Amino acid sequence: MISSNPEQNISIQDSRNAKLPFYCAILTLLVAIGGFENGLNTGITNIPEQIIRNCSNGYNHVQGAGVPDCLPMGDLLWGFAVGSHSLGAIFGGLGAGSLQTRFGRKKSLIYNSITWIIGGILLGASVNPVMFICGRIFTGIGTGVGSVVIPTYLGEISTIKSRGLIGSVYQDSVVIGIVVSQLVGLPLTFIPGWRILLILTSAIAIFQLVLIPIIGVESPRYLISQNKIKEAKESLQKLRKGYNIDLEFDEIIQGQSEQQINETNIENEKYVQHSLVVTDDQVGIKKPPSFKELLQNPYCRKMLFVCVGTHLAQQLNGIQSIVFYR
Repeated sequence: MISSNPEQNISIQDSRNAKLPFYCAILTLLVAIGGFENGLNTGITNIPEQIIRNCSNGYNHVQGAGVPDCLPMGDLLWGFAVGSHSLGAIFGGLGAGSLQTRFGRKKSLIYNSITWIIGGILLGASVNPVMFICGRIFTGIGTGVGSVVIPTYLGEISTIKSRGLIGSVYQDSVVIGIVVSQLVGLPLTFIPGWRILLILTSAIAIFQLVLIPIIGVESPRYLISQNKIKEAKESLQKLRKGYNIDLEFDEIIQGQSEQQINETNIENEKYVQHSLVVTDDQVGIKKPPSFKELLQNPYCRKMLFVCVGTHLAQQLNGIQSIVFYR
């Protein structure tokens, strides 16, 4: 039933009142596969540990196969092999900000899928511990990049009313990935079942690599930051199909402009000799600040330390030792 109040009818169609459009929900689930990959590779070495590194016949091959039954490793080497996933995540996380700023969120997700594919193939086809460790490093890089790019992308495509829900999707997908790694690991703890388990990473990443270029869109906020206003509006309209996006789109642009003005005021007062914000002279839309510029801004620096401190606490509380080892 259509209301007799014109303003109410406009409000109903306003994209700011949208809950979770179907396309946005599908895209959220597709992108969240990266979080699932994170969790999967966090716990994937747990269950099959003994069959991977302690098989009785060592480097003897299964009849007709070109790979060894297992990869003999002592406790120290195995610990490093498992932990090398986190080593790769460090480098992936440090480079993710520059990657998504330079190439955009969508392309970064595509490139990251390739990283997962390489890592999974190296793990599943490992003929020695070095190859296994390289595979773990590649999957770690995928984890690091995904931990930055995926939450950023999800936050930028979400509707106002679904932002809290979509914001939790990444971490939920990580936890689901950890659980699945344990459930799938149980029936695959045999020779060569553990290789099938490890190469599963590549199969999932290929699925994502194929679909993201086909049905994915670039983040409207990123496009606006690159002064691609027309493309940004088209992207937002696709994400909010069936809704009027004019007011929401104007608010996004206004938010970018207001943030630019506020940061420019801080620059004029406290950082006269240091540019806090880089702008485009033609359109005047703010470009994302560098890590150094975030540290120079006292307000951003405080938020940065809180976020980093929270993530450090998650890692230092010992929970990872429970996930990685039985």
